[in-house]
Amino acid sequence: MNFSFDNTQQKTQCRREANRLISLQLVVVVTLGGLVMGYRVVSGAQPHRPVRPTLLPLLLLVTLLAAVWAESGDYYDLLGVSRDATTREIRRGFKKLALTMHPDKNPGDPSAHDRFLQVNRAYEVLKDEDLRKKYDKYGEKGLDEQQGGRYESWSYYRYDFGIYDDDLEIITLDSGDFEAAVNSGEIWFINFYFPRCSHCHQLAPTWREFAKEMDGVIRIGAVNCGDNNHLCRRRGINSYPSLFVFRAGQKPEKFNDERSKDELVRFSMKFITTSIAQLWQGNVFSEIESAFSSGLGWLITFCSDTGDCLEPRTRQKLAGMLDGLVKVGWMDCTTDEQLCHSFQVTGGATALFPPGSSLDKHGSVLWLNTLDSKEIYTQVINHLPDLELLTTDSFEVGRVNCITDSDLCQPLYIHKPCVAVFKGLGIHDFEIHHGKDVLYNIVGFAKDSVRAHVTTLRPDNFPSDRKEPWLVDFFAPWCPPCRALLPELRKASIQLAGQMKFGTLDCTIHHSLCSVYNIQAYPTTVIFNGSSVHEYEGQHSADGILEFIQDLVNPTVVILDPPSFTDRVKGRANGQIWAVDFYAPWCGPCQALMPEWRRMARVRLISVSLPRASVDLTPETFKSQVLSGRDHWVLDFYAPWTSSDDVTSSDPIGRGATAVDLIGPMDQRTPP
Repeated sequence: MNFSFDNTQQKTQCRREANRLISLQLVVVVTLGGLVMGYRVVSGAQPHRPVRPTLLPLLLLVTLLAAVWAESGDYYDLLGVSRDATTREIRRGFKKLALTMHPDKNPGDPSAHDRFLQVNRAYEVLKDEDLRKKYDKYGEKGLDEQQGGRYESWSYYRYDFGIYDDDLEIITLDSGDFEAAVNSGEIWFINFYFPRCSHCHQLAPTWREFAKEMDGVIRIGAVNCGDNNHLCRRRGINSYPSLFVFRAGQKPEKFNDERSKDELVRFSMKFITTSIAQLWQGNVFSEIESAFSSGLGWLITFCSDTGDCLEPRTRQKLAGMLDGLVKVGWMDCTTDEQLCHSFQVTGGATALFPPGSSLDKHGSVLWLNTLDSKEIYTQVINHLPDLELLTTDSFEVGRVNCITDSDLCQPLYIHKPCVAVFKGLGIHDFEIHHGKDVLYNIVGFAKDSVRAHVTTLRPDNFPSDRKEPWLVDFFAPWCPPCRALLPELRKASIQLAGQMKFGTLDCTIHHSLCSVYNIQAYPTTVIFNGSSVHEYEGQHSADGILEFIQDLVNPTVVILDPPSFTDRVKGRANGQIWAVDFYAPWCGPCQALMPEWRRMARVRLISVSLPRASVDLTPETFKSQVLSGRDHWVLDFYAPWTSSDDVTSSDPIGRGATAVDLIGPMDQRTPP
């Protein structure tokens, strides 16, 4: 008794509740008289094979379907994580299962290998941003069946996997938040490591001690290059561990000294450049008055032969930790004894003088009884004036209590603590911060948001009338690619100010509105232009977005349907040459090819005729004819032992092709 059925559709329908990037469809490029024009043709999916339980009762069929589903399983359920889990949560969920389900721990279970293979497959997919998006959108159909066929030993998961996942002082960064971190304006010292690297494991205890020592002074991070190999390659990491200090707008600086805690601290401290003032009779009162007038307080340590004052390194740490909030200085009471007496100090001591404080005002000066930099920092922060509490009558800068002022928060769909930047154009023009709630992310977001033109959308301000062109990013805050795309949207909005409006819609809050537009994967970026709706295809970068919009304004690739494909391609005139890209919507390489395909079409549209002449240039003729001449030149710089004929093309164009790769075959086939 034989029967067959295809359960792909059922499994796919049970996948994630959101998210859909535009499907890359069949692409056609046609040359008309040597000019390339691009077209796209929608390729229909293969018809779904119906379930035909001709010889089995319906109940048995349902049971078998359930068994098949249980065997493959939802990847999130297999790892015991929610669909909005972070990469770190996915890694920790997998490690917990690996330590109990690994075949090495279950030698007597013949099914242990297959069951763990499923769990390992789920982890390999969900840890990768691109594969996770494909899985969310297409289910297992969109994945390479050859992946996930091997796994590591139990000892690897026990001792090598996720070295710093449980360290609070060390922030594990991935490709979704790395750029926001290193460009935040804070100092980051980052350890790029590989799980199997023995030197990385030898460094780990020292790195943890160092992180505790410098906690709050600079940011200490770690990047697992096993999980983020693209990020590490892009950053030029070719050995492990590699330790780099990142500062916004400056070239990263590599640590090459002895990997000891003292050397790491010494190296880090040279990047703390906040000045520390020595106060004396000639400057103390003017310095204090100047700081108070700017809203800054003073942290002063008094040093004498008795008592304790802060050592120079601790002062420098605190100067960096409190930069912009409090100025740090010290006073030598052995030489300025009378001055110290005027501050009611007779021995070593440390005190915080908030703006407007005075020794005559009881309780306004905070005397500190610790020499630990982190304890001092905490006490200083707690003693500084709090932010102003805002209400509907006073809305400028500060905090909003959404419990007492619910009539203000509810219309804005603010249901949990968040940080928002209001752009000064009314109560409805604001942007909510969706990164990690840490200072470096919030500061970076605020700086970018005030310059950008991105609005947080809600049902009442969603551009449903489409009178103006809008780019809307449908996203989920927990989605790493979504968080990585947001700063790129801000960059693009600055470039297109006045030409296109930008907005973001949180699909975890506005489910119904996202369903209206059939959003099935995150992020999905859609451009609304009158009655036209276009889903963005391409890299998650400002340049990619600008390039896509340029193609919409001056299209080089046009969507065709089967009738027009028959009419234009099959019925083409003599001399017309077509390049056709046959694709599947869930095919990652197909999607990666599309931007290059468009780029190739644009290059062909603006191609220029060059004289077919070749000149061998010497250094002298290069200077005289090229650098000093007025003619246009196309130069081929080469080495004598290389060959220009190494690259060949066949009729099928590879999925990894670039625009340059695509143009070559087109030139070879273009009629004279």
